[in-house]
Amino acid sequence: MKRLQKTTVVLLMALLAWGSAQAQDKPHTHALRKQDIASDYALFYSKPNLYRLGLAMGLGAVSAHTIDEDVSTHYQKHQRSQTTDDWSKTAKLFGEWTYLLPLSVAATYLDTSGDLGMGEWGNRTFRALVVGAPAVLTAQVLTGGSRPSENRAHGADWRPFKDNNGVSGHAFVGAIPFLTLAEMHQDQPWIYYTAMAASLATPLSRLNDDKHYLSQIVLGWYFAKQATSTLSGSRGPAAQSFFSPLIDRNSVGVMYTHTLR
Repeated sequence: MKRLQKTTVVLLMALLAWGSAQAQDKPHTHALRKQDIASDYALFYSKPNLYRLGLAMGLGAVSAHTIDEDVSTHYQKHQRSQTTDDWSKTAKLFGEWTYLLPLSVAATYLDTSGDLGMGEWGNRTFRALVVGAPAVLTAQVLTGGSRPSENRAHGADWRPFKDNNGVSGHAFVGAIPFLTLAEMHQDQPWIYYTAMAASLATPLSRLNDDKHYLSQIVLGWYFAKQATSTLSGSRGPAAQSFFSPLIDRNSVGVMYTHTLR
């Protein structure tokens, strides 16, 4: 592993460990309980949240049929390099559910006496994976999106039930551990915004590796954001995050809003 890869791993793991340690004087939730997961499902699949997910899907469809191809082509021609490839190899690892799932379960069952916040992080990370995965898998099939390296004739267009890459699973999984950390520290801006930035590492690696289009990456990240922010028993003020169209005389775009209440 090259120096850049080692540095990336060390920094991201240090962020998770240090951020979790800051929660040691706050209440922890260790045991994985069926009633918690049932409550998580009720919140995540509630009408208000389904509306937000539907709006995000609508915007994703617009992106898939307009700018996705151009963004992918521009990045591959002008931004990708050996340096970004080296960094991407490491960032991708955080999106492997075969690593994150057992790690989150193991962290959940840390003894309280020796736990520095990792117990709560593991609990919430596991629950976010469980609650969001069905929505991601369903959206992947419904959109029928393909990878940039597949079905070049159709490009980024959505073709329902024709393929299953319309939402990036790596972006979803790789964002969850850092978005979970951010949710645990909404009252500590430095940790919160650093963790939010780190949550983009795996999604961006998918763009670099030409494995997913922009809309697929953004949707994977957004599903992760909703999964981590709608868990029952969230500590701190409840967060609301959503996308909305932004249209005026001179421009058309998308506005991302994150509010605390």
